[in-house]
Amino acid sequence: MPPRYLRKSSPTPLKPCAEFTVETCDNAPTDGCCGAAPCRLCLEWETYDDGISYGSADFAGSSWTGTVGGHSFVSYWERNSYDECEYIVTLDDEEVYRATCYEGASCRNPAGDVDVSTAYLQGTLRWSKFDPRELALIVDPDTGCRDFFCGDCRCSCRSLCVDVREVVYGDFIDTYYGELTDTAYSECDPPVWSGTIGNFTISLALGRDDYGNCIVTPTVNGDEGEPVAVTGCSDMSGTVELYDGSSFTFRCKQCSCAQEIGDCICGRPMGETLTLLFASANAPSTIHSVTLTYGQINEPDITCLPFSPGSFPGYSGRFDGTLAIPMGGSRTDGIDFRLLCECTNCTLCLYYRFDSTSPLWCVATVDRTDCTCPALLTVSDLAGACDLWSYQIFDVTIVESSGNC
Repeated sequence: MPPRYLRKSSPTPLKPCAEFTVETCDNAPTDGCCGAAPCRLCLEWETYDDGISYGSADFAGSSWTGTVGGHSFVSYWERNSYDECEYIVTLDDEEVYRATCYEGASCRNPAGDVDVSTAYLQGTLRWSKFDPRELALIVDPDTGCRDFFCGDCRCSCRSLCVDVREVVYGDFIDTYYGELTDTAYSECDPPVWSGTIGNFTISLALGRDDYGNCIVTPTVNGDEGEPVAVTGCSDMSGTVELYDGSSFTFRCKQCSCAQEIGDCICGRPMGETLTLLFASANAPSTIHSVTLTYGQINEPDITCLPFSPGSFPGYSGRFDGTLAIPMGGSRTDGIDFRLLCECTNCTLCLYYRFDSTSPLWCVATVDRTDCTCPALLTVSDLAGACDLWSYQIFDVTIVESSGNC
């Protein structure tokens, strides 16, 4: 591949919301391979047991780094011994993908996928360029100069994540979420995010008030509401209140709507992993620990409305080891855990399944004991039909990582 200063310029204009330029003499970002590259990559990690987990990787210095499904992702460009540019992807520090430009790698959109099969990893990894919605500039009527459409942001979003809190009757409240996509006729027009979520047909139009500030005007089931002040930027959020007490909160979709990890537990992101601790009444001095990882869960035998029969978000983990039984004995068993917090039929509960009684799932209740970071959740004893061997598991707690504070 010739040096960048000898190459023809791209006929496609730079996307300032999604890409950055690399100076001709700066070899550090992409080892001299690219003149432009994406700012962020969207990640997916799919496994047979856990379905799809989402994540993202941002460019910093010379590589894109991030996490997905509890695994570390790093990708970068480098020249091989033949002076060919290669795009390389690693997962948990193990190389899983390498391709030259002739093999399909692209500087401006290095999207790809690979089936991973190693001693520790089994699944499919996918990555793609994050592409925010660029807002067309306008001519300021007072100065005649080109200016931002509203506020001081050039970049907005193509979709909105919406969390709905619907007052059904009396004190009964239903909660669910969905997604609205941009339905504007062209990208020269400001975005209008529209769609149907549950019992609501919603349209949110980005606009500009008399002072140049950004506003979103909601129309719900045909009724136009009062404008909501927003930043208009790619990280904007806002809340619309309806006359009957129902409300919905919207935020710009980043790589997925599931990236607000665990915000359904304490009203804020809880981090990609939580720690579950438990003991057995047969050996109370032995504390067992399980890591719960956030992602999409695919369990046909667990009902999570309104998602079922499809996959649903939550935390998953598994214990494998020796558990104490009465009369001083012990036996080897496994326990699958699924912590759910976004289901209308189970606002916060822990499903668990012993290998010894599989495929039977049992459920324990969870209390938000303390949501101050690091949060502490207490869980009822794991008893009932699932505890065939009388493990008598108690003192179950779920703890947020202090690194998330």
